[in-house]
Amino acid sequence: MTNNLRVLLFLLVAQISYGQLDSITYSVDIDSIYITASTGVGRAQHRIGAINLNQNPVQNISSAINEVPGVYMHTGTLNTNRITVRGIGNRSLFSTTKLRSYIDDIPLTNGVGETSIEDFDREILHSVDLYKGPGATAYGSGLGGLMLLRSSNQPDDNYFKTKVTLGHFGFTKTNQVASLNNDTYRLKLLHGYQHTDGYRANNSYDNRNYSLLAGVNKSKHQLSVLLHHININAQIPSSLNRDNFDNNPEQAAFTWRSINGYEDYTKTVAGVTYSTTALDNIYIKSTVFGNFYQGYESRPFNILDDTSTNLGLRSSLSYDLDQRTNAQVQLGFEYSQEQYDWNLFETEAGVQGDPFQQNQEQRNSTQLYLLYSMDVIENLKVEIGANANLTSYSLEDQFNNDSTNISGEYDYSWIYSPRLNVKYSINESDYLYGLLSHGYSIPTLEETLTPEGLINNEIRPEIGLNVELGYRGLTHNDKWSYGLTVYHMTVKDLLVARRTAADQFVGVNAGGSRHIGIEFDANYKWITTEDWRSDVSVAYTHQRFRFTDFVDGDNDYTGNKLTGAIPNQLAVGWNSRYKGFSLHLKYKFIDRMPMRDDNSIYSDSYSLLDLYATQCMTLGNFDIQLGAGINNLLDTDYASMILVNAGSFGGSAPRYFYPGLPLNVFAQTSIKYNF
Repeated sequence: MTNNLRVLLFLLVAQISYGQLDSITYSVDIDSIYITASTGVGRAQHRIGAINLNQNPVQNISSAINEVPGVYMHTGTLNTNRITVRGIGNRSLFSTTKLRSYIDDIPLTNGVGETSIEDFDREILHSVDLYKGPGATAYGSGLGGLMLLRSSNQPDDNYFKTKVTLGHFGFTKTNQVASLNNDTYRLKLLHGYQHTDGYRANNSYDNRNYSLLAGVNKSKHQLSVLLHHININAQIPSSLNRDNFDNNPEQAAFTWRSINGYEDYTKTVAGVTYSTTALDNIYIKSTVFGNFYQGYESRPFNILDDTSTNLGLRSSLSYDLDQRTNAQVQLGFEYSQEQYDWNLFETEAGVQGDPFQQNQEQRNSTQLYLLYSMDVIENLKVEIGANANLTSYSLEDQFNNDSTNISGEYDYSWIYSPRLNVKYSINESDYLYGLLSHGYSIPTLEETLTPEGLINNEIRPEIGLNVELGYRGLTHNDKWSYGLTVYHMTVKDLLVARRTAADQFVGVNAGGSRHIGIEFDANYKWITTEDWRSDVSVAYTHQRFRFTDFVDGDNDYTGNKLTGAIPNQLAVGWNSRYKGFSLHLKYKFIDRMPMRDDNSIYSDSYSLLDLYATQCMTLGNFDIQLGAGINNLLDTDYASMILVNAGSFGGSAPRYFYPGLPLNVFAQTSIKYNF
């Protein structure tokens, strides 16, 4: 046994109590390839770069995300969003669920599977990588897939930059960035502030954030630090019924406007990552992370005061077994423990009254993973992997002024998710791939509670099985690049949130669904001269999603179209740059979608057209950029977010719709001093 192998086995034994696993290929950009390998060789990955992320500064990143086939981001307000992937996550009302998310190996998904990526200022981001469907073995095999945010914590120039954006509805956004680098150390400090009065009543939004990115590179050792703090105060206009949406979309929902409903919260995300290649053929990477949240939300039916602390560790290593066959093994674990405290108070016209609930949740999650890959024959690479997840909740009822005690524990036992990935390289640029993967979605603790507040031990996680085939290619003259993916996924033990009161939902396993889809994307480089570049891109999605064996109470929805799923989605972009001037034209089409499980009501289809222009120039040590844009150039009336199965209380009409912004204009200037 070699010394390196002894070291490998020792490290595995040292961390086996939590265990996790990753995959890595050695390259100049080792972290990028490490992530790609960990999520599957040849999988359909879509990377959104910093330029595209920042083209539309007056919105969140939904504009860029909705150009990715198979993905749709609902945007009710800047602080109310929901990302759905291949029909997964549609039933979540006000947040993104069933989609794992990380920034630089720091988990952003909390202990109940909710993610809020919209809080991050885009100045901190280098790119966003999207992996659709289950199979991201190293990062938890979530049903919806994986979203990896990569910060700009990497070697850069020495500069100071300030940016100002102004737009409709009182929109103001300012950013300052200071970057210091040498061969060994790097440091970046960022500050951002964003305010808008909002298009609707009771719709103001303020976001102030601070970030520190730092790193040390010494020989074969790297250390990086990320610290991000945000403070958000946002009013809540809530959703509208059909009549108000059609005739007066600027208004807020009456109940929320009458009490000036809002949320005020702070979040801090912190992580320290150490990686090394000091041992021959071994790559080790470990991250210690923490997420801290404190919030206060004033609502018509009660006031929520809550805090959470989530601490954990990710650690992984990769061992190159045989360079001749590129055989590699990766192992690792992720462990996190979250404490969530939440108190509910009575409210009278928005004024806090007496408490009526006080609870503390403990959420524990352990993930282990193993990946093995090798070249079976020339041009054929096979990867097998497995993820094991153990999640448990405990609830302590700390309110002693009533006779009800809802304390209890829930343990889902181990969930095992295998994966088989095959990639066949036709030539240097074209390849075929196939994927067979298993995924899961854990119910939140609230979904396990009965109407009496007791834990329902019969609730089961959602389980999905995904089969995927894909082809990606590039023409010999590099003019065309393209990709085609077809998939079939079945989900069983579908979780349904059954509404029992204005602010209460009960989870039940009500059946299953079938997801069949085709995704196509292509890019054509029209002009590629030294001074002038122009290209056209297209992304199209066709989805056929149905309920299977779906019975909810006395209602049988078997065979119906999946609620909130978009049958057809199209994004077309034209980008042109002549010397320092750039022009971008973006078109999106979103098909109508069923809004109720019985398919009795559909949303309206809509099209959007956006136009952006920038001018870049250099004056000595200064880089100056001027930009402007028009969103919704055709002034389309549309719903940027819908609520599926919206309830009706007190004889009022159901409120399904969040109106999208009408035609709006923005202007931006950026000055960067290089030293």
